[in-house]
Amino acid sequence: MEAIILAGGFGTRLRPLTNTRPKPLVPIGNVPLVEYIIAKMPHKIVKKVILAVSYMKEEMERYFEEHEHPFEIVCVREEEPLGTGGAIKNVERELGDQFLVFNGDVISSVDVRKMRDYHKEKGGIGTLALWEVDDPTAFGVVGLNEKGRITAFQEKPKKEEAVSNLINAGCYILESEILDYIPSGKVVSVEREVFSSSDVLDKGLYGFRFSGYFEDAGTPEKLLKAQKVIFRTHMNEDYLNIKNKKVKIIGENSQLDVETKLFRPVVIGEGCVLRRCIVGPWLSLGSDVSVGSYTRIENSILLNNIKIGKKAYIRNSIVGENVIIEDEVVVEGEVVADGEHLR
Repeated sequence: MEAIILAGGFGTRLRPLTNTRPKPLVPIGNVPLVEYIIAKMPHKIVKKVILAVSYMKEEMERYFEEHEHPFEIVCVREEEPLGTGGAIKNVERELGDQFLVFNGDVISSVDVRKMRDYHKEKGGIGTLALWEVDDPTAFGVVGLNEKGRITAFQEKPKKEEAVSNLINAGCYILESEILDYIPSGKVVSVEREVFSSSDVLDKGLYGFRFSGYFEDAGTPEKLLKAQKVIFRTHMNEDYLNIKNKKVKIIGENSQLDVETKLFRPVVIGEGCVLRRCIVGPWLSLGSDVSVGSYTRIENSILLNNIKIGKKAYIRNSIVGENVIIEDEVVVEGEVVADGEHLR
C-alpha cells in the first residue's frame, strides 16, 4: 500500500519561516512536522511514501536522503500547485489499487490499522477520518447516515445550518477507482469537487470517527498548539518519543547552570548553553542556542544557532535559525525570520 503526503503548498501562513524551508520541515519539539505524519504509517501496511511537492523539492529530497526510514520515500514535483485532488492525480503512476492520503500540515491520533479494517468492512470507494468539534463553522463538515456512509459535505456552514459537528480530519483511504473522477493537469480540490460529487457518493464514501487529538499546524498559533499536543502525548521524563525515534529532553553537550530554572515540558537540543535564565513550559530549543542571564522564554519554538542576550523575554513566538536577540529585547507573538538581528 502507498501513502501520499500532500505537501505542495508554499506555507504562506508560516512566513517568513517558510521562505527558507518547506513547511513539512518546520520543527515541532526539534522534529520536523513531516515525521509525525510518517509515524502514523504502519510499516507492515505501507511500503512506499510519496510526497506531492511543488515548493523546495530539493530540500525535501535532501532531508530524506540524510534520514533513514523503514520504507521507500519519493518526492514527486508539481510544476504548478494543483490543489489536493490534482496532487493525488499527479502521482497516479506511483499508486496501486488502494492508497492512503495525509494532509501535510495535520497531526492526529488516527489509528490507520483500525481505519483500514473499517474501510475493508464497508467496501466503499473511500473512507475519511472524521473529528468531532464544538464549533464546525470554520471547517469542512460531513453528514453521515446511521450506517456511517457520508451523505453530504458543507464548507464552513453557519452553526445552525451544519449537518453535524464532524469535520474532515485530512486522512483518507481511497480505492484507485477514485482517480477516474479527477481530471489530469488541472487544479482540483478533492474535498470540495471530488468527495462531494454525486458519482463518488454513489460509490460509497464512509466516515471513520476517531478520538484522541487532532491539530492543523498550518499557522504560527496552531503550530504552537500542535507542540503542546505533541508534548502531552509523546513525552516522558527523559525523551520525546516518535515511533522509533527518541529525542532527548536535554541534548548532548548542553550546559544548564544550577541557577537556571527549567519548567517542563521542554526539549533542548545539543550544544546549548543556558545561564541563570528561566525556560519553559511548552518550549523547544534547537541546537547551539545560548541564553543569557535573567532571560525568560516560554511557549515558543526556537530553531538552531540562536544567541539571546540578558533580560530578554520571548513568548508565544517562533524564531528561525542564525538569529541574534540582544539584551532586554521583547519578542511576543512573532515569527522571526532566519538571520535576523533584533536590537
